[in-house]
Amino acid sequence: MTVMRILQIHTALNTGGIETFVASLANELSSQGHEVHVCSIFEPTKDAVCWNRLNEKIIRHTLGKRKCGFSIKEPMAVYRLIRRLRPEVVHVHGFIAYYLLSILLLHRSVRFVYTVHNDAAKEGNQWDERLRKLKQMIFARQWAAAVTISKESDTSFESYYGDSNRTLIYNGISIPAFPTIKKEDFLFINPGRITEQKNQVMLCRVFDRLIKEGFPIHLFIAGDKQDETIFTQMQPYFGSQLEYIGCRSDIPQLMAKSGAMCLPSLWEGMPITLLEALACGCIPICTPVGGIKDVLIDGENGLMTTQVDEVEYYQKVLQYIQLTDTQRAQMREQARQTAEQFSMEQTAKQYLRLYNQKE
Repeated sequence: MTVMRILQIHTALNTGGIETFVASLANELSSQGHEVHVCSIFEPTKDAVCWNRLNEKIIRHTLGKRKCGFSIKEPMAVYRLIRRLRPEVVHVHGFIAYYLLSILLLHRSVRFVYTVHNDAAKEGNQWDERLRKLKQMIFARQWAAAVTISKESDTSFESYYGDSNRTLIYNGISIPAFPTIKKEDFLFINPGRITEQKNQVMLCRVFDRLIKEGFPIHLFIAGDKQDETIFTQMQPYFGSQLEYIGCRSDIPQLMAKSGAMCLPSLWEGMPITLLEALACGCIPICTPVGGIKDVLIDGENGLMTTQVDEVEYYQKVLQYIQLTDTQRAQMREQARQTAEQFSMEQTAKQYLRLYNQKE
């Protein structure tokens, strides 16, 4: 095996699906003997969950950014870091403006890989939209190898950037990291940032209806309050059976304990939380968006609506409640078997093949 020097860069490795993926991929590449560097654009906080999950062999870097807003200082700092480290591969995750200068100047000497972690039209910020034509050129010329993470993600890439070259690589997780413990069948968890994408206001209405109908259920909503307006809309529904428990570092343990995981998203890439739920036998109840459709078979390894619809989502949660113990046990076993197909070891192997490809 040829040992590679690989640099992974993301804005901030706090909590979230992309952050979890970056940390897990870096750990797996390191465990396979590669020299792995990870850079956080923002200065990590003491309780930055994914930053703290990086193993001791990984060399950490930070640009020390503390305030939101874009500055030309960050692209310059990224460029200087890459010039200093001289990695064979630089793998970047979102927010192209931070990496654009480096890609334009260094693409002949460094292999750049860019993972599209969501619907291509919705994954970035205003800078990504302004730089869309330039990104399209970069992908078309293979100055940065684009990666999509689900069939729907791949379709959205073609629609947004045109028929540019890209590689589909499904996300993976570290399967042994997820415990299997005794379930509380009527404990539900919704892990995810409070955002429009995650559709938590609808989720609150569904559970509020079920609670009023007398079902002995309990829902934990765990995630960062990224959108205060949406959180304000959710607050009237909070009570003893529907709780917001904040940003947590023990999501795998909570999902291992929970009977079901709720993901009523409006759009997705390939949700890491879905794969984590499957790995610990926490039955997913999802809407059919993004990579969810590539993973779930309704009634076999989870429950999935036919569209994003409040009434239908209510019916799916009710269906879960009415399952027999045997049906739930069978669905959990199918879920665990599905998760084994999405191991980080396999995902890392596919990325390594891409890292080693010549333009």
